[in-house]
Amino acid sequence: MLGLINEVGTRRPAWQSRINELAGRTLSPRTFIDHSAAVFVSPRRVRFVECEYAVPRTSLVPVITELRRWIDAGDEQIGIPIEIRSAAADDLWLSTGHHRENAYVAVHHYWRRDPRRYFAAFEAIVAAHGGRPHWGKMHTLDAARLRELYPRFADFVALRDRLDPARVFANPYLDRVLGA
Repeated sequence: MLGLINEVGTRRPAWQSRINELAGRTLSPRTFIDHSAAVFVSPRRVRFVECEYAVPRTSLVPVITELRRWIDAGDEQIGIPIEIRSAAADDLWLSTGHHRENAYVAVHHYWRRDPRRYFAAFEAIVAAHGGRPHWGKMHTLDAARLRELYPRFADFVALRDRLDPARVFANPYLDRVLGA
């Protein structure tokens, strides 16, 4: 159903908000509390692109409020709901949860639509709240900005320099986010 909704919304962008209203009335809210393997493992039958950031839990309401304001003020047609989850702090050097409890906000765009405007607006909003990107999803941050967001970033890069001086495990993405 989600695939059909997004195909129709892509071909008829003016219909997207009415489609979303109908979907919102017919879909029931869902809440999951369980181990991550039971909650986050689900089949993905609709192709999409995704951008996800961790923000301090205290920033969740302002982030969602600002994102909703941006969506309502513009003409961006969004056919996939925003996902929100939370997690406890940890002590892993490059974890998005390094020494802070986070709310995770994920925005999606149907793969046939250009996500750049939506994702850029989202990244600007979370940047003002110290947002840390999900390492495996779309984001535009580079090593200079990530160094500001992760207190142990320099330690990790020094360890990488020591263990992989020839950059056997390098690729363009790692060059951007960790430095060449």
